[in-house]
Amino acid sequence: MNELGLLKDCVEFNACVTKIDWDRLDGTVQLITDKGITYEADHVVVTVSLGVLKQNPQLFEPRLPLPKLRAINFMGFGTVTKIFVEFNEPFWQDNWPGFNAMWRTDDMYQPQLEWVADIYGFHRYPFQPRVLLGWAAGPHTDTIESIDSKMLAQGVLYMLRRFLPKLKIPQPKLVTTSKWSKDPAYLGGYSYPTLLSKSYNVSAMDLLQPCNLMAYESYELQQSFVSIMPMTVRPILLFAGEATSPHHFSTVHGAVETGLREARRLIGYYMKDNY
Repeated sequence: MNELGLLKDCVEFNACVTKIDWDRLDGTVQLITDKGITYEADHVVVTVSLGVLKQNPQLFEPRLPLPKLRAINFMGFGTVTKIFVEFNEPFWQDNWPGFNAMWRTDDMYQPQLEWVADIYGFHRYPFQPRVLLGWAAGPHTDTIESIDSKMLAQGVLYMLRRFLPKLKIPQPKLVTTSKWSKDPAYLGGYSYPTLLSKSYNVSAMDLLQPCNLMAYESYELQQSFVSIMPMTVRPILLFAGEATSPHHFSTVHGAVETGLREARRLIGYYMKDNY
């Protein structure tokens, strides 16, 4: 059974691109994977996270244009961690939505549990009647995603009993977290503007610009997400992902719309001969 349809034999899974050579004399882009396989293409759309771009400057040959490098360096990329806590039976009432935490200074100095202060709430998880979902953000998210399950459960139980003293809270059956900061395909969760990015006047607008074969030029967003404008300069290297969304960064819909934007950019290039 062919589950990929027209994309059969056109999709390769579980292969990491280690080099993108985008300034070749023949006008093609060459990609090399960790399996030693080389591909050539007319265009490449890069959708990796800003965190991956920050940590892998050697990915591109030659290096990216200075405006794009400045945007990559000065824009922020952080982590939000999800914490899933499963109990044998729920200890909460059906109408209990959960809680957000406001920590006191005295609460934050617990031996080996300083990271708990980065957890800002627990709420019921939809359609999972025995599971609470917690959210954490801050300097200790890497710790939360890497500590062993026993210590993680100890910290979660401390927090729940601290904020819900009137409820009898049992030992969790299972506690696990997302691993976005540890996953080499993400290295974090979301982009955001920083004081440095504002000081150096860089933003998603710089990150979204395509790289061309002959020169790096700045394109205004002349095309909306529902229209297609013809392009006369061939875009070689294109960028999509939530960090390239000027208005909806840090969101899934921002990531989706940037993919549509780059598809329309390519369509616009191939429509140029019709105008």
